[in-house]
Amino acid sequence: MSCLAIFLDTAVLVAFHNARDAGHETAKQILWRVFHGEFGSVYTSEYIVDEGVTLTFARTKNRHQSNSFLQYCLGSAVDRLFSILPVTSESFRDSAAEYLRQTELIADCKNNRTLAAS
Repeated sequence: MSCLAIFLDTAVLVAFHNARDAGHETAKQILWRVFHGEFGSVYTSEYIVDEGVTLTFARTKNRHQSNSFLQYCLGSAVDRLFSILPVTSESFRDSAAEYLRQTELIADCKNNRTLAAS
């Protein structure tokens, strides 16, 4: 029986994106199968992307690496490797753009905008 869909969680995306991650080779093998259609449609969510950006920065303390992870995810969605399920698209995209311009983490950008709106 084949799968109709698969949901990508943070660990596999972060490991795939970071060649120095202990799980990188395993993530490459898994995602090769995923992106070649073995598991059907491929999804992740805006929350997973947010968590991946935060985790990448927390592990590397390198803003370039966390920006690169975010751009990889956004580019993969454009290239249709996987779909990013919205939390609320406008809020997420605004937070992602703000993150790339500033030093706050995406979750902090969302929280600040929410507080400013109240």
